[in-house]
Amino acid sequence: EPCLGIIEMPALEESWVGIKGQGTFFSDRRSEDKPCQVSACRQLSEACFYTTSLYYFSEADRRAVEQVIAQVAVPRFGGDCYGYGLLASGLIDLVIESQLQPFDFLSLIPIIEEAGGIITDWQGATLTSASDGRVIAAATPELHQQAMQWLNQYCD
Repeated sequence: EPCLGIIEMPALEESWVGIKGQGTFFSDRRSEDKPCQVSACRQLSEACFYTTSLYYFSEADRRAVEQVIAQVAVPRFGGDCYGYGLLASGLIDLVIESQLQPFDFLSLIPIIEEAGGIITDWQGATLTSASDGRVIAAATPELHQQAMQWLNQYCD
């Protein structure tokens, strides 16, 4: 189980560090580190959703994600790991990805969980090095459950 995660955005001079049992902290190099807390969003209809690109999904997965996008208040695209940092900081509410590798998602676990969020595969299972690369990260268990239900209803 990962105990430390780091997102580093050098061009923006921003970073997030999540340490199991100690929290997640945001640094922008201009001020002191700030503790992170996910939003309290519990409804897809109120959520700001983020994914890197619809082109990274298989055709079947893309159809399922498009169903989730149709339910959210604000869809956003781009940024790769940046979306997970925004989620940890409470600035967005939901990230869904697929075709990720363990080196893409394992370090995100302490960042999201220590900020109070939930991150799993599309079936709700704990992410491991054997996971299939489909990831849902959400601010609240309620939001996570709703997204997972839509995905699994429409995914082949």
